[in-house]
Amino acid sequence: YMKEIRRLFVIAGMKESMLQPEEEKPDMEKMFPGIYEKEYERASQLLQRAVFGRKKLEVYERHTLDCFIQRISVALYQNQNFIRKMILRYVYIVRK
Repeated sequence: YMKEIRRLFVIAGMKESMLQPEEEKPDMEKMFPGIYEKEYERASQLLQRAVFGRKKLEVYERHTLDCFIQRISVALYQNQNFIRKMILRYVYIVRK
């Protein structure tokens, strides 16, 4: 999950640290319109718990992360012009 979120952040042109969520909030709101701050905070908490706490994520927690990845993929794709959408779709393989 961390790799995919980082990959999407890099494609969007953001610093890709989910481990310092307070620094990312302004960029999140600009780069991914429609993504709520609470969604980002929840995804950060789950990833931090898995990384630092070495806890295995429950099924519903993995589902939360899957949904978050899907939502930022859609927001990233919709926020682009035609050429950039083609690049995202066929070069970076971003789901729309």
